[in-house]
Amino acid sequence: MDTAWSTFHGNNARTGYRSTPGPRQQPTVDWEFEVAPGLRSSPAVADETIYIGGIDDRIYAVDATDGIEQWRFQTDSWVYSSPAVADDTIYIGSHDENVYALDASDGTEEWRFQTRSWVESSPAVVDGTVYVGSHDYHLYAVDATTGTEQWRFRTDEEVVSSPAVQGQTVYIGSRDGHCYAINAADGTERWQAQTAGRVYGSPAVAAGMVWVAGEDCLHAFDADTGEECWRYEAAGGISATPAVDSSTVYISCFGAENGYVYAIDRDAGTELWRIQTGDSIHSSAAIADDILYFGCLDGSIYALSTDDGTIQWRYDAEGEVASSPAVVDGTMYIGDSDTLYRFTDP
Repeated sequence: MDTAWSTFHGNNARTGYRSTPGPRQQPTVDWEFEVAPGLRSSPAVADETIYIGGIDDRIYAVDATDGIEQWRFQTDSWVYSSPAVADDTIYIGSHDENVYALDASDGTEEWRFQTRSWVESSPAVVDGTVYVGSHDYHLYAVDATTGTEQWRFRTDEEVVSSPAVQGQTVYIGSRDGHCYAINAADGTERWQAQTAGRVYGSPAVAAGMVWVAGEDCLHAFDADTGEECWRYEAAGGISATPAVDSSTVYISCFGAENGYVYAIDRDAGTELWRIQTGDSIHSSAAIADDILYFGCLDGSIYALSTDDGTIQWRYDAEGEVASSPAVVDGTMYIGDSDTLYRFTDP
């Protein structure tokens, strides 16, 4: 069974896909962990522990079984970034302009790396290197052991997007309206592709393709060349990361009044189905087997059939849900505006 969801959107390719199922029926809430004044970060799961950041400037480690806090670490500002766990270390950014490396067992600081602005991007950790973006317009590569900068790559605006890594290439979006492919070894540009507006979510990479959203349009690019294969215009803005399975790309969006979720043929770019929710969606959906999970600002957590978008179950949380789900071994973890939940089948 899959026993970890150790980075944002489940893996460094940011596909959000898990072949094993999550909760399939109206779920049981095993526990709730309150974080006041709020959550925007998404949980990472490793070694029976949940790691998550809070708007209260803290990073938390919570026991996955009973929801009891194991430790907390104080930063100097909000934590929107989602943690990455690698080799018993937690890597996460903060609005205090730092990227932190913390001992996973007790939260002791191992190092911090200072950028020149907020870090909302969620790190990817691959082969001893931490890749992370900053509002200072840069993507950074930092040694995972020492926190020493290896290289930096400059875009023309803020990098809110989280990097996706596949092979020897790092893919990142920028608010300058481009998706970039960058050599992981030295930070040189392989290609750049223009998107229809600013990029907030992460690219997702699979099967030689890169899917990335630019404000209100989903793009598919060739992963090697950056050539656009297709684009799909959504009925509203997009800040989420696409979720990708073997045949379909799923994207959620926010509109003036209501949010939509779309299922798009990943090769052809044609719409398969869509559903409308009660409010905007900023949560990046996760796929577990044949169910799509996401949160919504209408205060609900949804589980949809990937076949046709039919709602399998819906849970009314206590606040808006902007956090993205983590699905591990039949269990789902997700936060609303101030509470982290564990869901399992009844």
